[in-house]
Amino acid sequence: MEPIEATATVTAPPECFVTESGRYLTRWQLTRSFEIGILTARLSVDDEQVLLAERTEGRTVTIVRCPWETLPTHVELRSDGTRVWIADRRRTHPANQAAVWPPASPRVGDKV
Repeated sequence: MEPIEATATVTAPPECFVTESGRYLTRWQLTRSFEIGILTARLSVDDEQVLLAERTEGRTVTIVRCPWETLPTHVELRSDGTRVWIADRRRTHPANQAAVWPPASPRVGDKV
């Protein structure tokens, strides 16, 4: 019997962040929030260990890097093969709301 040659791609776990309101984000979610204007970066401390950002309505948000191993059990990492996002299993979303956060465009009431 010939051995089967298999390859596996192992990637590093995504960078995770948490806001003072307890919202967990991956680097992709955070970057997307900046790109579409939900957040505006204001200050980065200690090589992005702590980020200060401003929401569109002017509220300041503190975002802290957190090790992925410390994510609570109600949070899970999901991926479509290209990007990774965090899903909070405690939250319920209306059927018409986007399944991937952040949405394609900012909406009134979106929270970080």
